[in-house]
Amino acid sequence: MKVIKHSFDGVIVGAGGAGLRAAIEAAPHMKLAVITKLYPTRSHTGAAQGGMSAALANVEEDNWNWHAFDTVKGSDYLADQPAVDILCKEAIDSVVELEHWGLPFSRLENGKIAQRRFGGHTVKEGEAPAFRACYAADRTGHMILQTLYQKCVSMGVTFFDEFQVLDIKIDDGVCKGVIAYEIATGDIPRMLIHSLVTVLEFYIKKEYLLKIWNFINSTLLEYIDSEYCCLRLPVEKVVF
Repeated sequence: MKVIKHSFDGVIVGAGGAGLRAAIEAAPHMKLAVITKLYPTRSHTGAAQGGMSAALANVEEDNWNWHAFDTVKGSDYLADQPAVDILCKEAIDSVVELEHWGLPFSRLENGKIAQRRFGGHTVKEGEAPAFRACYAADRTGHMILQTLYQKCVSMGVTFFDEFQVLDIKIDDGVCKGVIAYEIATGDIPRMLIHSLVTVLEFYIKKEYLLKIWNFINSTLLEYIDSEYCCLRLPVEKVVF
């Protein structure tokens, strides 16, 4: 077993849709690495089939406010409503952005991105089902991963595929590095970094913890020791 040292300005742990999109945003500003326990295009985002919702109004009249209404209602009114507004507003530009990066969406006869009914999406706040899901046949998630990954490669992002993160090095409340395990060889690279983004963990402010108390087991309290806390726990400790 060898211990190998690497140095980066930033490291992203996880290469699903969220991790790859974060890498695209950060790559122009820093020397960046992405650590993933799978090859990026095998991440679970690839299992999504139905589509991604955005009020493009390519098939019928639509509005992001109606999208927001459905999202909040679908959360049993537990969602952070300002966050939902941002999600639904920016979904439109995000879909167009993916199209410009090369995502092969299914098309209508007029050439626009095809949309279909899916889930609980409605128009006019519940009046009728909405044609809102933008899709790429039955492999939307797979196409999202392919598109984001090729964009990351074109931007020079460094990937550590099939590495398992073991621990995060914290000094005086500041993240200084990541310890990972190379699955194929057993080597342990140490990533010395200036910043860390992780899409596999929950980063929350203490004051917001009560808002999601029904979703988090009380055993997490022992992990809270600063204004911002990182809950590094296996999935089975989180109650959904």
